[in-house]
Amino acid sequence: MSEAKKLINILFLIDELHLGGTENQLIWLIKNLPSDIFSPYLGVLKINEYTKKLHGRISIISFDSPRIPILRNLDRVKLIKDFINKKAIDIVQTQFQNSEIYGVIASKLSKQKPITISTRRNLFHWVTGFGAKLLFFLTKLVVKNVDMVLANSYKVSQLCQELEHIKSSRISVIQNSVDLKSFSQADSLDSRARLNVSKQDIIIGVVANWRPVKGLSVFLDAAALIKKNNKNIRFVLVGHGPQENELKEQCDKLGIRNDVVFLDNTTHIPTIINTFDIAVQPSFSESFSNVLLEYMASSKPIVATCVGDTELVIEDGEEGLLVNPGDVDGMALAIMELVNSHEKRLRFKQNAFRKVKRKWKSDIILQQYLDFYINKVPSISKKKESV
Repeated sequence: MSEAKKLINILFLIDELHLGGTENQLIWLIKNLPSDIFSPYLGVLKINEYTKKLHGRISIISFDSPRIPILRNLDRVKLIKDFINKKAIDIVQTQFQNSEIYGVIASKLSKQKPITISTRRNLFHWVTGFGAKLLFFLTKLVVKNVDMVLANSYKVSQLCQELEHIKSSRISVIQNSVDLKSFSQADSLDSRARLNVSKQDIIIGVVANWRPVKGLSVFLDAAALIKKNNKNIRFVLVGHGPQENELKEQCDKLGIRNDVVFLDNTTHIPTIINTFDIAVQPSFSESFSNVLLEYMASSKPIVATCVGDTELVIEDGEEGLLVNPGDVDGMALAIMELVNSHEKRLRFKQNAFRKVKRKWKSDIILQQYLDFYINKVPSISKKKESV
């Protein structure tokens, strides 16, 4: 009887699960890693309602503790360390700052001594205020003990080198993926009726969490400029978040409340995107925008801000139009340029779909992950012949 193959055991560790791009990409990866090569585990530092809903779809290990903060910290480190030893974890890959701190400490204390990988998926926009700056300082200390850093954009890789002084040789870049089938085959007819939008209306839409960094207030200011001379345009915001009331009040002040539809993101996103005539990404900060890929997979002409790797995704004048973040007039003009040109909308949407299919569809990005774990991660590559 031949010897059984040794699986590569990976613990993916995240602070907390929410309905967001990072979480969706992580769950997609865990579900799609080949089971004859990998044995993945998903660990969370904190359980919430969304995590409980996911339990039926994916196995989740909680490293939470009910004790007071200092004892809770010790508990978490011990729980993670014991799990690493029990499951003979080969790789601990962390998402976000707290999981990095706990995961790296637990890994170094364990007998197993797994490879540690920290992910970077934002442009450090969160480093504001004393608490965030202290956390950033701690992660800069911890990352010195990490074996590799995995970034989801070339821009964030550059910032890791500049702000955290991580050598380029320790950083790999794997961009996000998109499930083409989910978006390209979605039906928009029922959603248009639900939005009470006529066939003659042009829908300008944004899918984003309702937070200041997403630039939605800029989008609404641009919407108000557009509505002055265009009666058959409607605007749709799909998402959720703490800025909801503020954004609705802004609509009231601008006199466009009846022209803007707010939909929570429990709505079927591919179907809603397919109602859009023009898709907008107005963010102030993005490492690599998931929603741009979703727009492209839905064959939508795009207006986007020049942040992160956006200029590597959308070439200005080819798949869409690019504007500077915070530029209300520029955004309004770009949107109106597409409103007034059916030819450009058609060309951009065709170009967008061709490009996303060529570069970011799921199987292409999954292969990059397989190559990374099997061939590039130190010591794991030595097991290549056995898997």
